[in-house]
Amino acid sequence: MMEAEVLNFLVDHMPAHVYVKDLQGKFRYINKALEAFFQVSRSNLVAVDYSDSDFFSSTIDLDRMLTADRRVFETGEPIEVTHKARRRTNSITRECSHEANGCIEEEERWYSTIKYPLKNADGKIVGLCGLSRDITEIAEREEANKLTVSERAGIEEALRQSEERHRTLFETTTQGVVYQDANGGIISVNPSAERILGLTLDQMMGRTSVDPRWKAVKEDGSDYPGETHPAMMALSTGKAVTNAIMGVYHPAEEKQHWISIDAIPLFKPNETQPFQVYTTFTDITEQKNVERAILRAKEKAEEADKLKSAFLANMSHEIRTPLNGIMGHIDIALSNKLSEEHRNENLEGLEVARQSGYLLVSIINDILDLSKIEAGQMHIGDQPFSIRNMIDQTMKIGHVLIKSRKKENIRLSQRVGDSISKSWIRAFGGGIVRRPKDATV
Repeated sequence: MMEAEVLNFLVDHMPAHVYVKDLQGKFRYINKALEAFFQVSRSNLVAVDYSDSDFFSSTIDLDRMLTADRRVFETGEPIEVTHKARRRTNSITRECSHEANGCIEEEERWYSTIKYPLKNADGKIVGLCGLSRDITEIAEREEANKLTVSERAGIEEALRQSEERHRTLFETTTQGVVYQDANGGIISVNPSAERILGLTLDQMMGRTSVDPRWKAVKEDGSDYPGETHPAMMALSTGKAVTNAIMGVYHPAEEKQHWISIDAIPLFKPNETQPFQVYTTFTDITEQKNVERAILRAKEKAEEADKLKSAFLANMSHEIRTPLNGIMGHIDIALSNKLSEEHRNENLEGLEVARQSGYLLVSIINDILDLSKIEAGQMHIGDQPFSIRNMIDQTMKIGHVLIKSRKKENIRLSQRVGDSISKSWIRAFGGGIVRRPKDATV
């Protein structure tokens, strides 16, 4: 008895409308909330066979309600239906069926109703129990936000086109694009990234920047620590990183590729910590190769310029030696006034002068050969020469220089070594010129 009283108390004090109908659709019970809504007492409800049509205007979706009742009776399963209803103020006067007869209809309201089958002890359906909630405010909010079919279709098409454009750009751009999660793990890459890095998506999936297999290096050739990679810096600082240059190992080509990187952090609404980062990069390997070639050419040109300067600095010594031989003989010849008693000496001096002239011509040819080398017109060939003759010629030039410089106390001696060249002659002549008297060369 106590349980029934508690149940009746709870049902009567519920704000929702609770009712019971028989198989003919007649109301057999309503709670207090529905009494106030219908403006009819439960005693009168039992005395008169009221149905939905007695309490609601003809505008109610009666067909929907009656169809729902039949489905419950036929299937034995509960059903939920959403519908509109408009209450009559004087609905108890059954004679009133329209406003002309004094009926006043209130505003239309939205309701959500669940109908449950009622069964007797034998399990036979004998009626149904309904529970209705007023959802007008919810329905109005939804209605305010509701889009027409054409509007929704237009938005969906715009979204589809936007996604298609983004996908096309992602798939066809020549720049590599990589998405990484908050921990730095790769979650998506585009085809250009696979080509530039020499790896497939499956090979890169989940790999982080700190993975040593990247073999990343800086422009100066030093290691590029994974935690300082642009993507990781963007994740840790929440700021974009741009124009970072990195060398990464390309496993397919077994060499390094150089890339220029931009890393952009991504944030969820109202969050300050990035949840993802996307990186775009361009392969600048060819550009770096050109830069290195230009640098090598510049260094080579600078080295060549230094060699030229050294060559020109030393050329005066190369030319001075045979000129000293020529000028020395002229000095001797002029000093003895070409007298008969010095005839043999003068003839020997003329021979030395002639040989010195040949040597000077050879040096000038060497200078011209240098220009030919730079122009790519130099032809190298074999030419025989006598080391003995070169030594003899050197000794003769030495004697001339000794006499012309009045350094008669300088003694000459010779010894054939493993190799000899014109530079030795130059050094020999220069030694005589710079040596004091009584020295030995």
